[in-house]
Amino acid sequence: MTPVQSEAIPSILQKKDVLVQAPTGTGKTCAFGVPLVEAIEPTNHTIQTLILCPTRELVLQTTTVLRQLAKFLPGIKIASVYGGERIDRQMATLRRKPMIVVATPGRAMDFLQRRVLKLEHVKTVVLDEADRMLDMGFRDDINTILLATPGDRQTVLFSATISAEVARIAKEYQQDAVTIKIAQETATVDSVAQFYIRTAPRAKIPTLVKLLQEKQFTSCLVFVGTKSMTDTIAEQLKESGYRTASLHGDLRQRQRDFVMKQYRNGALNILVATDVAARGIDVNNIDAVINFDIPQNAEDYVHRIGRTGRAQQSGVAYTFVYPKELGRLREIMQLTKAEIKPSMSVTAQTASTRPLETPKKKPVDKPSLSLRMSKRTGTLAAEALSSERAHMFISLGTMDKISRKNMVDLICEECDVPAKQIGTISVFDSYSFFDIPSLYVSQIKQGFAGKTYNKRAIKVELSRGAIQGGRAPKKAAAGKARYSK
Repeated sequence: MTPVQSEAIPSILQKKDVLVQAPTGTGKTCAFGVPLVEAIEPTNHTIQTLILCPTRELVLQTTTVLRQLAKFLPGIKIASVYGGERIDRQMATLRRKPMIVVATPGRAMDFLQRRVLKLEHVKTVVLDEADRMLDMGFRDDINTILLATPGDRQTVLFSATISAEVARIAKEYQQDAVTIKIAQETATVDSVAQFYIRTAPRAKIPTLVKLLQEKQFTSCLVFVGTKSMTDTIAEQLKESGYRTASLHGDLRQRQRDFVMKQYRNGALNILVATDVAARGIDVNNIDAVINFDIPQNAEDYVHRIGRTGRAQQSGVAYTFVYPKELGRLREIMQLTKAEIKPSMSVTAQTASTRPLETPKKKPVDKPSLSLRMSKRTGTLAAEALSSERAHMFISLGTMDKISRKNMVDLICEECDVPAKQIGTISVFDSYSFFDIPSLYVSQIKQGFAGKTYNKRAIKVELSRGAIQGGRAPKKAAAGKARYSK
């Protein structure tokens, strides 16, 4: 067993509340999955265990692991519910009386309000990646869901970091919790050789191709910052003769499952993915991780490189950086305590072979912008985003039985936008407006592309003109709102 499994499993089996701080790639799913499956009563046809996860990818990964664990235990039914899929099918799944439900908070709230998700007999609740869920704005949903469960339930909380918000949740909903902390260094960083390659914007893709040609990785995962760029890179790699595919939030679940099946079977040797889409990837024997775009913060960096070097195997990670991004790389090194060396690869013609110099100590009262990003788990500092905001139209309104809170949940879940970045929301009969930092406009359009809500197609467009400070235009009256196509 991994350290987190050997420490958590006995306490969970003893029905104790458990608070676990552990990074990705440490075997957390089995740490709570094994004791939960053991405790299920097959003759009790009520929901006995509820597991909340921040994204549909993690929901599906967790569900797969639990079904593997319960494979030879007859009678145990497991259901998964999440956004982006037909509600009627998932409602039918819940009506089959599963014993374990794995869900995203937004979809769980939806079914709870519809009285389809019945939690009065739940014995154990697991909050997986609690810090991530809170960052996405699900605090109120989590409160409502936990209040719908019995007061004497067992509460198990897993989180990569124990922020003040996570600690508050633990204090409020756990009793005499056993606290377990797994050191980050022993979990991911030490098992992965880490390098950086200094490059220019136009040289990125050629450098990637040359690196792949030299190293001949059997299985490689390339992380990219935007959905559109994943398709661009995947197409260019295909033209270079590589068996590759892209993975991002616009893919339907069938497409995603097909891509992942090919990747696991070796039909694909390179997967180009965004952070959110790769959140639920659990594939062994990944030789290398390549950060085509440097992550925004140290936690995302650790999550990315944690996809390789799993199951006590070694791995390698390469990060492409522009000269102006070297400061962010230094901060990642400081926060993870990892040594990221310059690549000596002959393919990286633009790479610097000089190690990064230790930066001068910065004044305590003036932290850098990227350090402020790191301390907020990947969310850009609010003061850096408030100046340029956009006003957006969405084709959902009161006729769709959607409230401002529902709108926030929907944007967070489908587009992976932090709740605190969403400004004023104006809800009308058949449409609504909301304001958002301009840099999220493309991400929101891609997140809602092809999606439906209560069988209505979701249409999202940029309204005419930008707004400042999160206030809707004064002329946005019902029936008279104007927007551009």
